[in-house]
Amino acid sequence: MPVSRPPAGQGHVEEHGPLIEAIVGGEPERAARLARGHVEGFEQAIRAAI
Repeated sequence: MPVSRPPAGQGHVEEHGPLIEAIVGGEPERAARLARGHVEGFEQAIRAAI
């Protein structure tokens, strides 16, 4: 049985840019906040898809 994937364009990939910028820019609090939001949002999208 093929695995279903969440719809494309939900912004999860696009969230990597600001996260990487925060890491490279030495902004650990911002990076942590962005990473947390990214993971939580992705989890919600996966749960909605299954």
